[in-house]
Amino acid sequence: MVYAALPDIQKNSISTLTTSDMTAGSVSVEVEEQAVFYKGGVLLTAGIEFGPDNAVEFRTEECIITSTDGTSGPGTVNIATRAVGADGTNGAAYAWPAGIRIRSSFSSAIYAQIRANFLSLPQSRNAIINGDCRVNQRVTAQTLVKDQYTWDVDDLTGPDRHEGMVTGTAVSAGTWGQSTTCAAGNSGYGFKFAGVTLTGTGILYHRHRIEAKDAARFKDMTASFSVNVYHDVGSNINYTIYVRKANSADNFAAVTAISNSGAISVPTATATTLKYENVSMGDVSNGIEIEIKIECGAVTTKNFYQTELQLELGSVATAFEFETYPTVLSKCLWYTNVYAPRGFPYVPIISPTLGFVVIYYPQMRRNPTFYSSSLSVNVFGVGGYAATASDWSGRTNNGSFQLTSTNMTSATFLSGGTIYLIAEL
Repeated sequence: MVYAALPDIQKNSISTLTTSDMTAGSVSVEVEEQAVFYKGGVLLTAGIEFGPDNAVEFRTEECIITSTDGTSGPGTVNIATRAVGADGTNGAAYAWPAGIRIRSSFSSAIYAQIRANFLSLPQSRNAIINGDCRVNQRVTAQTLVKDQYTWDVDDLTGPDRHEGMVTGTAVSAGTWGQSTTCAAGNSGYGFKFAGVTLTGTGILYHRHRIEAKDAARFKDMTASFSVNVYHDVGSNINYTIYVRKANSADNFAAVTAISNSGAISVPTATATTLKYENVSMGDVSNGIEIEIKIECGAVTTKNFYQTELQLELGSVATAFEFETYPTVLSKCLWYTNVYAPRGFPYVPIISPTLGFVVIYYPQMRRNPTFYSSSLSVNVFGVGGYAATASDWSGRTNNGSFQLTSTNMTSATFLSGGTIYLIAEL
């Protein structure tokens, strides 16, 4: 039998049920709370049953129970007595199994958050996509360019759904990309500013944007943000979390500040969880922008990790919602598709130097922007030729582009390079 405490399992539909007072040998007990429990949107049980001698029957393999004898949690505890009845007496002793995680009561804030999370189903609790950077379709780390976010430089590198930027008097080294040995969080994956060297008042920025349709459930609600971070600067540095809203739907060219966490000191070489809780969101129906500011100062070849970013409804930041890789990838494909077209079908030829290629891709957020890199074509039995692409004509689920090369025939096929379809915010 497996037991777990909040926040992995959540509770909804609180009610009170009172039976007879419990005394020695009684077969009933005063039940303080009865509830519906669920985990990851899956209903687990309709409550907790108390039977003879206060034996507890769990209707599922995972649950939370409420103690009325003052033992609190969460934590690993041993309870050797029955709950206290309304008359102040204990029932017959009952040896509770070791390892049960107990929470004696839930605050009104927790109740409110759990209810909000329950009502948001079947959507994910976490509104941030790829918060632990397990998806990295563009693969290559982005070389940091002073005062420019990665997608402002180009869309061909850097992790899905997240951008990094650095500023300072001079920026001479550093990349933004995925780490598979992240020093924070649990999965080993995370975002990394690697080998950063800069002078002056150095600052790093990590930005994520949530589109209007996903931001709608946060309108006029309370939300909380959390992230796990690590740095090796050698001294404490300040982090600040900013929450903003787009001024028009899915257009972040102009944003309005909602609030910020203020400076939070983070010690060096220490995995640290940052929380910015109980944020009054207001009308964020045009979209939400989250930005993490890292005031590192002048540094030489230093590293900064961020992972398990989460924005959720409620006044309390809970543990990171870990989704399966296919689930996260499918969400990322709404914004970015990357193809390495080795083995593409033969290219329909318009002339000896012009052909076209049709690409079918999953439905995307908007008509994507087309990029290509190092495309090449092969003519069967002849060899490869460099190629360039132009005249992209796309829709949200398919598109075509013209391919220019030399000596193309009916035996020509696209044989190498990379194609990027980008619809990021």
